[in-house]
Amino acid sequence: MDKTLIALSRRLLAGLCAGLLVAAPVLAETDPADPPARVGSISALRGPVDSSPEAGAAWDPAKLNQPITSETSLWVPPGSQAEVRIGSSSVRLDGNTQAVFSQLDDHGIAIDVAQGTVRARVRSLATGDSFSFSADGVRAEAQAPGDYRVGYDPDRRAYTVRALSGRLRVVTPNNTFNLESGQESLVENGGSELQLRAMGQRDDFDAWAEARDRDQDRLASARYVSPETTGIEALDEHGYWTTAPDYGAIWYPRGLPYGWAPYRYGHWAYVRPWGWTWVDDAPWGFAPFHYGRWALIGGSWGWVPGPIVPRPVYAPALVGYVGAHSGNVSLSIGFGGGAPVGWFPLGPREYYHPPYRYSPRYVQQINVINVVNPPQRPHDDRRATRPTPVERPSYRYAQRPDAVTVVSEDNFRNARSIGRERLDLTPGQMAQLQPVAASLNPPGRPGGAAPGPAGRPGGAASGLPSALLP
Repeated sequence: MDKTLIALSRRLLAGLCAGLLVAAPVLAETDPADPPARVGSISALRGPVDSSPEAGAAWDPAKLNQPITSETSLWVPPGSQAEVRIGSSSVRLDGNTQAVFSQLDDHGIAIDVAQGTVRARVRSLATGDSFSFSADGVRAEAQAPGDYRVGYDPDRRAYTVRALSGRLRVVTPNNTFNLESGQESLVENGGSELQLRAMGQRDDFDAWAEARDRDQDRLASARYVSPETTGIEALDEHGYWTTAPDYGAIWYPRGLPYGWAPYRYGHWAYVRPWGWTWVDDAPWGFAPFHYGRWALIGGSWGWVPGPIVPRPVYAPALVGYVGAHSGNVSLSIGFGGGAPVGWFPLGPREYYHPPYRYSPRYVQQINVINVVNPPQRPHDDRRATRPTPVERPSYRYAQRPDAVTVVSEDNFRNARSIGRERLDLTPGQMAQLQPVAASLNPPGRPGGAAPGPAGRPGGAASGLPSALLP
């Protein structure tokens, strides 16, 4: 397919999606001030994959544990495959596939397929929620939990929709019909031609998807933490569960390097609408860094997810920040790259103050499963972008070298890998750091500007992956 036509089809699909979102159900308990509570994560990569945060933005190599939200696009070249986990559901993309998550929020999930093949295992579908696939003006809507596969060939304008289990409603400009479990339809030329036909043959992509599903259906972690916690599929393989009277369920990772601490091996990325977001290097490193709290027990770090809830609220990084005392420049001497920026994991029952815009209800929901009787502060009853704390926060890990990670401002802002770049501070230098309220922008953020390089050379101008550039 011509590259210009691919770009055109992407813009047309975005316009179609914008029209469909107007009619999407709106949950009464949400507030326009709040970011989504639901998020996706890249949970498996087989070969190189590119991603773009929004239409017209640069394409960069996708990374494991990278957050996926509304407007994120993925390009999976021939020979590669990718999986995105969204709560308990999984979305998989075969090679030679370009897809846009045009909607991924508390109201629903909508995937626009510009070309290629997408298969989704939808494990739950709450009342008022939606899950759909669109291509060439035709939309397939999940009517129940199930296993669905869609494919779109833009050269032939052929859209194949398959319900391996569950039930789909297919909406074209001229017709609406249902696909029951075990049925497949071929819709051509934007819905002007359609037919029901025999189910297609399974292929290697199906075998991979089904093997992943079998593993995820047997998750022991689902007994300890909500299945709607994005990223728990990797916990069984890389750690073990236990319980403690003070904390309830605790998950301990295996095989940690010497000197490991939460939020120490990975990098910071700027992800809208949340802002600075932690992306961990560990193959299990999504759920434990965006939900719950960490506790240092008997010299070992354990993740405390808190009580099970129907749908937990995602956070970009559950940390507190530390910085040098006002006017103190001694810490920057000898390190280079600007003043030091430090952070530490929040412990159980420590309150998280989002550094982004939120409503009172949102901040209550994001803390309720980890904080009993959260403190009442003046800014909790109003919407705020940079609320001012009324007292200096106190955190159990804020002054512990085995918990605090410090880098130069330059390394923080440019999304560099932290493990090798962190600073080893002397006890005297550590004493010069003090907690900074997590509700404020962390040290080093330049007034809301996005950090880091502009992306892959040449990628931003066209809005296409490098594989599709002239």
